[in-house]
This record gives sequence, structure tokens and C-alpha cells, in this order.
Amino acid sequence: AVVSTQSTGEEVRTFLFKHPLFYESLIVAQAYRISDMIPFVFRNAIIEDNMDYFEDYRSVFSVDAAFFEEVCGKAQRSRLDETSTRNLVVMLSKCKDIAQRRSIAQKLALPSTYL
Repeated sequence: AVVSTQSTGEEVRTFLFKHPLFYESLIVAQAYRISDMIPFVFRNAIIEDNMDYFEDYRSVFSVDAAFFEEVCGKAQRSRLDETSTRNLVVMLSKCKDIAQRRSIAQKLALPSTYL
């Protein structure tokens, strides 16, 4: 996918959902004044099994309570396969607030082995 100065907002979002390199996606998002990267992190890291995307995101932005709540909401609205669930668990393990981690795991009905 290619983004140009003539790209529409929809084309840019499509690019961001599909582009596997976080830093390049961030540059495009900033150029088009897209500030919420969480949907693209969810898609690339959880759904597309690209946890490097998440780690790169974490190197630039904090993953706070609001981040994990938004990810939880997206997970609740998605059909996650085994790989996506594993990626979600890995992501959730980065949540420093143990009570929030347990709460999200319960909301998502993750097996207790994931807690």
C-alpha cells in the first residue's frame, strides 16, 4: 500500500491497518494528524501476530490503564483465534496494574492460566 499527498482519510487508515512497521506508520499518522494509534496497534499486534509493532509502540508511548481498557474493548468486539488470544495475553502481561490485568482477563473470559 502506498500513501501520497492525494490520499483520502480512508486510504490512510487502510494503510495504517495493513502496514507492518510501526515507526513508518507513526510518521504517516502524524502527517495526517491521526493521533489514536491504538486501533492500528490492536490490528497489527493482536490480529496480524506482529508483536514487534506493539513493542515499538511501547518504546514511543506509555501503555497506561486507558490503553489496556481500549484494547480490552476491541478484543470484546472481535473474534480472536488462538494466536490472537496468545498475543493479547502477551500484551496484557505488560500491564503493571495487577488488579486491572485480572479485571480485563475476567472481562475477556481468559482462562486462569493466563492470569
